[in-house]
Amino acid sequence: MANALPKVVATSVKALVYAAADAEKYYTMSRVDSGAFMDRLVKREDIGGRIEAFIAKPEVRTYIKDGILNAYSKAKSRLSKPDKNQIAQIIENLSGEKYIFVESNKDVQIFARSEDDIKYYYVTGFGTFLKWETVLRKLLLNSMNIETRSNSACVDRLAILTTQGRAVPIPDKKIVESALLLAKTSTHIVS
Repeated sequence: MANALPKVVATSVKALVYAAADAEKYYTMSRVDSGAFMDRLVKREDIGGRIEAFIAKPEVRTYIKDGILNAYSKAKSRLSKPDKNQIAQIIENLSGEKYIFVESNKDVQIFARSEDDIKYYYVTGFGTFLKWETVLRKLLLNSMNIETRSNSACVDRLAILTTQGRAVPIPDKKIVESALLLAKTSTHIVS
């Protein structure tokens, strides 16, 4: 479906959707508001009307959501992702120790320090607050890999979660932090 629109039209429509999303703060909308926003985009002649000239009317909403707004959300999410120096500082604030960056695997970064003959690791993962379980799964898998490679490794985990600018109810925040604490994982939340 992505190739259904000529490149010039797709680029133009994408720019209009991104501008509307910025103007209405799509990134911070609830699901209900997001649905209403998409309805407005579908009804706009310069967006939904132009797309409908190339694909079937029932697919216009899906094109906007999957083809444009998902990319918009991912781009906005990347903006809030801390870099390795910021993560190292977060780790130092939590542990009181300096760790150095070792490797990165998509949304998981590994930091390490040595003391005596023991290697200490901090496995950090980044994701959205709503998908905290996915972040935890990646952290656990990467921690397991380190522990199986080295018998004398001590591994700590840190989940860095973005709220994507949305307000998170305090009870929800406490539940997620408690669940991560049960999994022996520290939490750092960014907007």
